Amino acid sequence: MLNKNGFLKVMSVMVIAAVVAMGQVDITDKFTDPNFKAEVYKAINKTAPAPIYDTDVDTVKELTMKYKHITSFSGIEYFTGLTSLYVPRNQLTTLDVSGCTALTTLDCSDNQLTTLDVSGCTALTTLDCYCNQLTTLDVSGCTALTELDCSDNQLTTLDVSGCTALTTLSCSDNQLTTLDVSKNTALTRLFCHSNYFTGEDKIIGLNKSITKNLFFSPQNSPETLDITAYFTDQNFKTEVYNIIDKAFGEPIYYSDVNTRTTLDVSNKNITSLAGIEYFSELKTLRCNNNQLIALDVSKNTKLTGLWCAYNQLTTFNISKNTELTYLYCNDNVLTALDVSKNVKLKELDVRNNYFTGEDKITGLNKSITTVFCFDPQKAIRVVTFNSNEGFAVADIIVEMGAKVNKPKDPAKTNCTFIGWYKDATLTIPWNFETDVVTANITLYAKWIEVVNVIWGNLTLEWNGEPQSPTVTATLLNGTSMPLTVIEQQTNVGNNYIATATLTTPNDNIQLANTSKTFSITERTVAVKWENTGPFIYNRTVQAPTAKLE
Repeated sequence: MLNKNGFLKVMSVMVIAAVVAMGQVDITDKFTDPNFKAEVYKAINKTAPAPIYDTDVDTVKELTMKYKHITSFSGIEYFTGLTSLYVPRNQLTTLDVSGCTALTTLDCSDNQLTTLDVSGCTALTTLDCYCNQLTTLDVSGCTALTELDCSDNQLTTLDVSGCTALTTLSCSDNQLTTLDVSKNTALTRLFCHSNYFTGEDKIIGLNKSITKNLFFSPQNSPETLDITAYFTDQNFKTEVYNIIDKAFGEPIYYSDVNTRTTLDVSNKNITSLAGIEYFSELKTLRCNNNQLIALDVSKNTKLTGLWCAYNQLTTFNISKNTELTYLYCNDNVLTALDVSKNVKLKELDVRNNYFTGEDKITGLNKSITTVFCFDPQKAIRVVTFNSNEGFAVADIIVEMGAKVNKPKDPAKTNCTFIGWYKDATLTIPWNFETDVVTANITLYAKWIEVVNVIWGNLTLEWNGEPQSPTVTATLLNGTSMPLTVIEQQTNVGNNYIATATLTTPNDNIQLANTSKTFSITERTVAVKWENTGPFIYNRTVQAPTAKLE
């Protein structure tokens, strides 16, 4: 098409060369918070909108981002070499540092976090997470941790048994009623005031000859601790209201339950006994014939009798219940039980579980446990899960002829989980709704590989129709696969835009960030006219000839 000056307009469409760069992945889109992304650009000495690659950030050692109004740290997982992270006084509600295994110092204080899991940060020595809204804090793998400040949160429990190097612990202004520091033999400073300890005896294992700096007083009154929200099962909550003689909906205070010595909630269709930990004086608990799949009585250390038969318990930890004398856990789905710490146990009933032999009752002393009921046991089968290089999934024990509960979907880097299959060739899916287990079986995970596409530039000349180049994605195994680019071009005002989309017929591949919008630029080319006349009329239209310069 010629313009008025005799120039030919040639349309150019910027489309893509889609490749997966081995060892270099574009992670720009992973940083969803604009304030965090801006700080990342500063840290790696780049300017937006330049791409941020994984290799740009994986060697960064320290990040300091205070008062930056950041709401999400999505993308932090790519800072695999990070040793120090200072992010206080932002607006974080979640923080995932599971990928930052080299961290030694973390300060995430003065945010809005409700949970924090740093169990994978085994090199961590200093953790400041005070002034959040934490109800859960997991430091179970932090064996090198020496200083922990988790004060001014909403913690009702705190497990620091794995933090054997701990020297300073600040956990004041929480909702703690007990604290076990028996494993923290290096603890010299303990700040635990403004909790709900009724006495220093609630600090289990406290050794004042080592912990010479103890800040215990003042403590809050149990009458002021509202624990209503911790009773998550409505049926259990209803029974608690009945027991304490309060109308449903009124506040349940710690003082309403902490002196109760007996509790019977059998046959109430209860799925969780969350909140039982506040019955700190409980000696007898009956919760038979419910739908419990888990039962945590680790805080009920004064228990002498426990009846939890006819539930669905698969595991059961009673190592903290050293006063236990009577245990009836028959008709569950237990395969093992450890009673080695229960040296006062006189009566034990484990019938109709899945024990393959009495040797699965660890620590059983029949000279003390004179009443022991073992037979009969249910016929069991083992379902093994082969995750095909994904994260491991634990075996499940089921009764022969029964259906197996679907486990949580596994994860695998750069892959999407499709489902579980009966055969290693992944042709016959397992139906958790209808299939039953008749033998020991292995189920196999099927995955679709997610190819992370990095967009490049490829210029195609306009010839009156959309142009479609052939592009290639490099897969994780190093092989290449051709892709099809589908374009749509539209006129917007005086400009043109083109949308390019990658598609593939391969069912085992899923492409990430497959669509991009490009501007169609216009360039002019000079035309040299030839044979411009004069023309001899022969009753037909005569036309000059021309060619591009």
